[in-house]
Amino acid sequence: MSWSDAMRLAFSNLTLPAFDHLTYLPDMRASGVEGIEIAPDHTFTRPHFGKEFCPREVATYGQAARLAGLEIVGLHALLGGRPEFDMFDDADIRHHTIKHLVHLSRICRDLGGRTLILDSRWARGMERKEAFLQCRAFLEKLLPQIEDHGTVLCFAPLAPDEGDFCRLAPELFMLVTALDHPAFGLHVATAAFAANGETGHKNFAARRGRLDHVHIDEPGRVALGVSGKVDHADVRRHLNAISYSGWCSVVQSLPAGVSPTEHVFRSVRGFRAIYRQDFRNRRTFNV
Repeated sequence: MSWSDAMRLAFSNLTLPAFDHLTYLPDMRASGVEGIEIAPDHTFTRPHFGKEFCPREVATYGQAARLAGLEIVGLHALLGGRPEFDMFDDADIRHHTIKHLVHLSRICRDLGGRTLILDSRWARGMERKEAFLQCRAFLEKLLPQIEDHGTVLCFAPLAPDEGDFCRLAPELFMLVTALDHPAFGLHVATAAFAANGETGHKNFAARRGRLDHVHIDEPGRVALGVSGKVDHADVRRHLNAISYSGWCSVVQSLPAGVSPTEHVFRSVRGFRAIYRQDFRNRRTFNV
């Protein structure tokens, strides 16, 4: 068995209609999906500012996932669509942002998940040294508050249009190494790596034994293999070379008029064809 056969397949629930997921979860498991990654503001009713997500709603989602046979991998898009939260703003906003992230970490823990993927990060022209110092101060306040949850926060690598702070693989590695905290880890996103031209092996090799999570995605969050801009076969070779056997989450949005079940099933076939080298699926999937 190759290491790619040991990789576990999850899907972001961005592939499902907003706030309408539960009836689709059994179909996802039947398609071969093993886990689900939650985008909180696409899943739970958004509370008023300063409030938390409804515990009953969170518990209901967790129970539905378990009954469907799906493991909850973690949370991502943590601040998606939340302009009131920011790492780079005044002290009051940073305080509320940390409080919200600690709340999300508790949700992740209670649902049995582990990874917290923080996406878009905009320093908006702040001088680079100052931005890193402010980020470090932010994380030094946040990480001790989530350490006991058993969760791991990871900064996602970002394409140029997704953020301007710490978006490249070497920067992310440097930050994780400098902080050296058990609640701060490393993450790979295939769309961002491709957009930044970071497809060589060195950025994967640096993560050997330290890689916490992988997003299998395409620019624009289109279905797996559609954009033609990500060499997934090459990604598979790199992940095999570092013996990665953790979760790979497919992150894609749901186009209008498309069946969520079919949208998932097509990308499951693509994952099996490319990452597990299932030649039966390769014949029916354009790779």
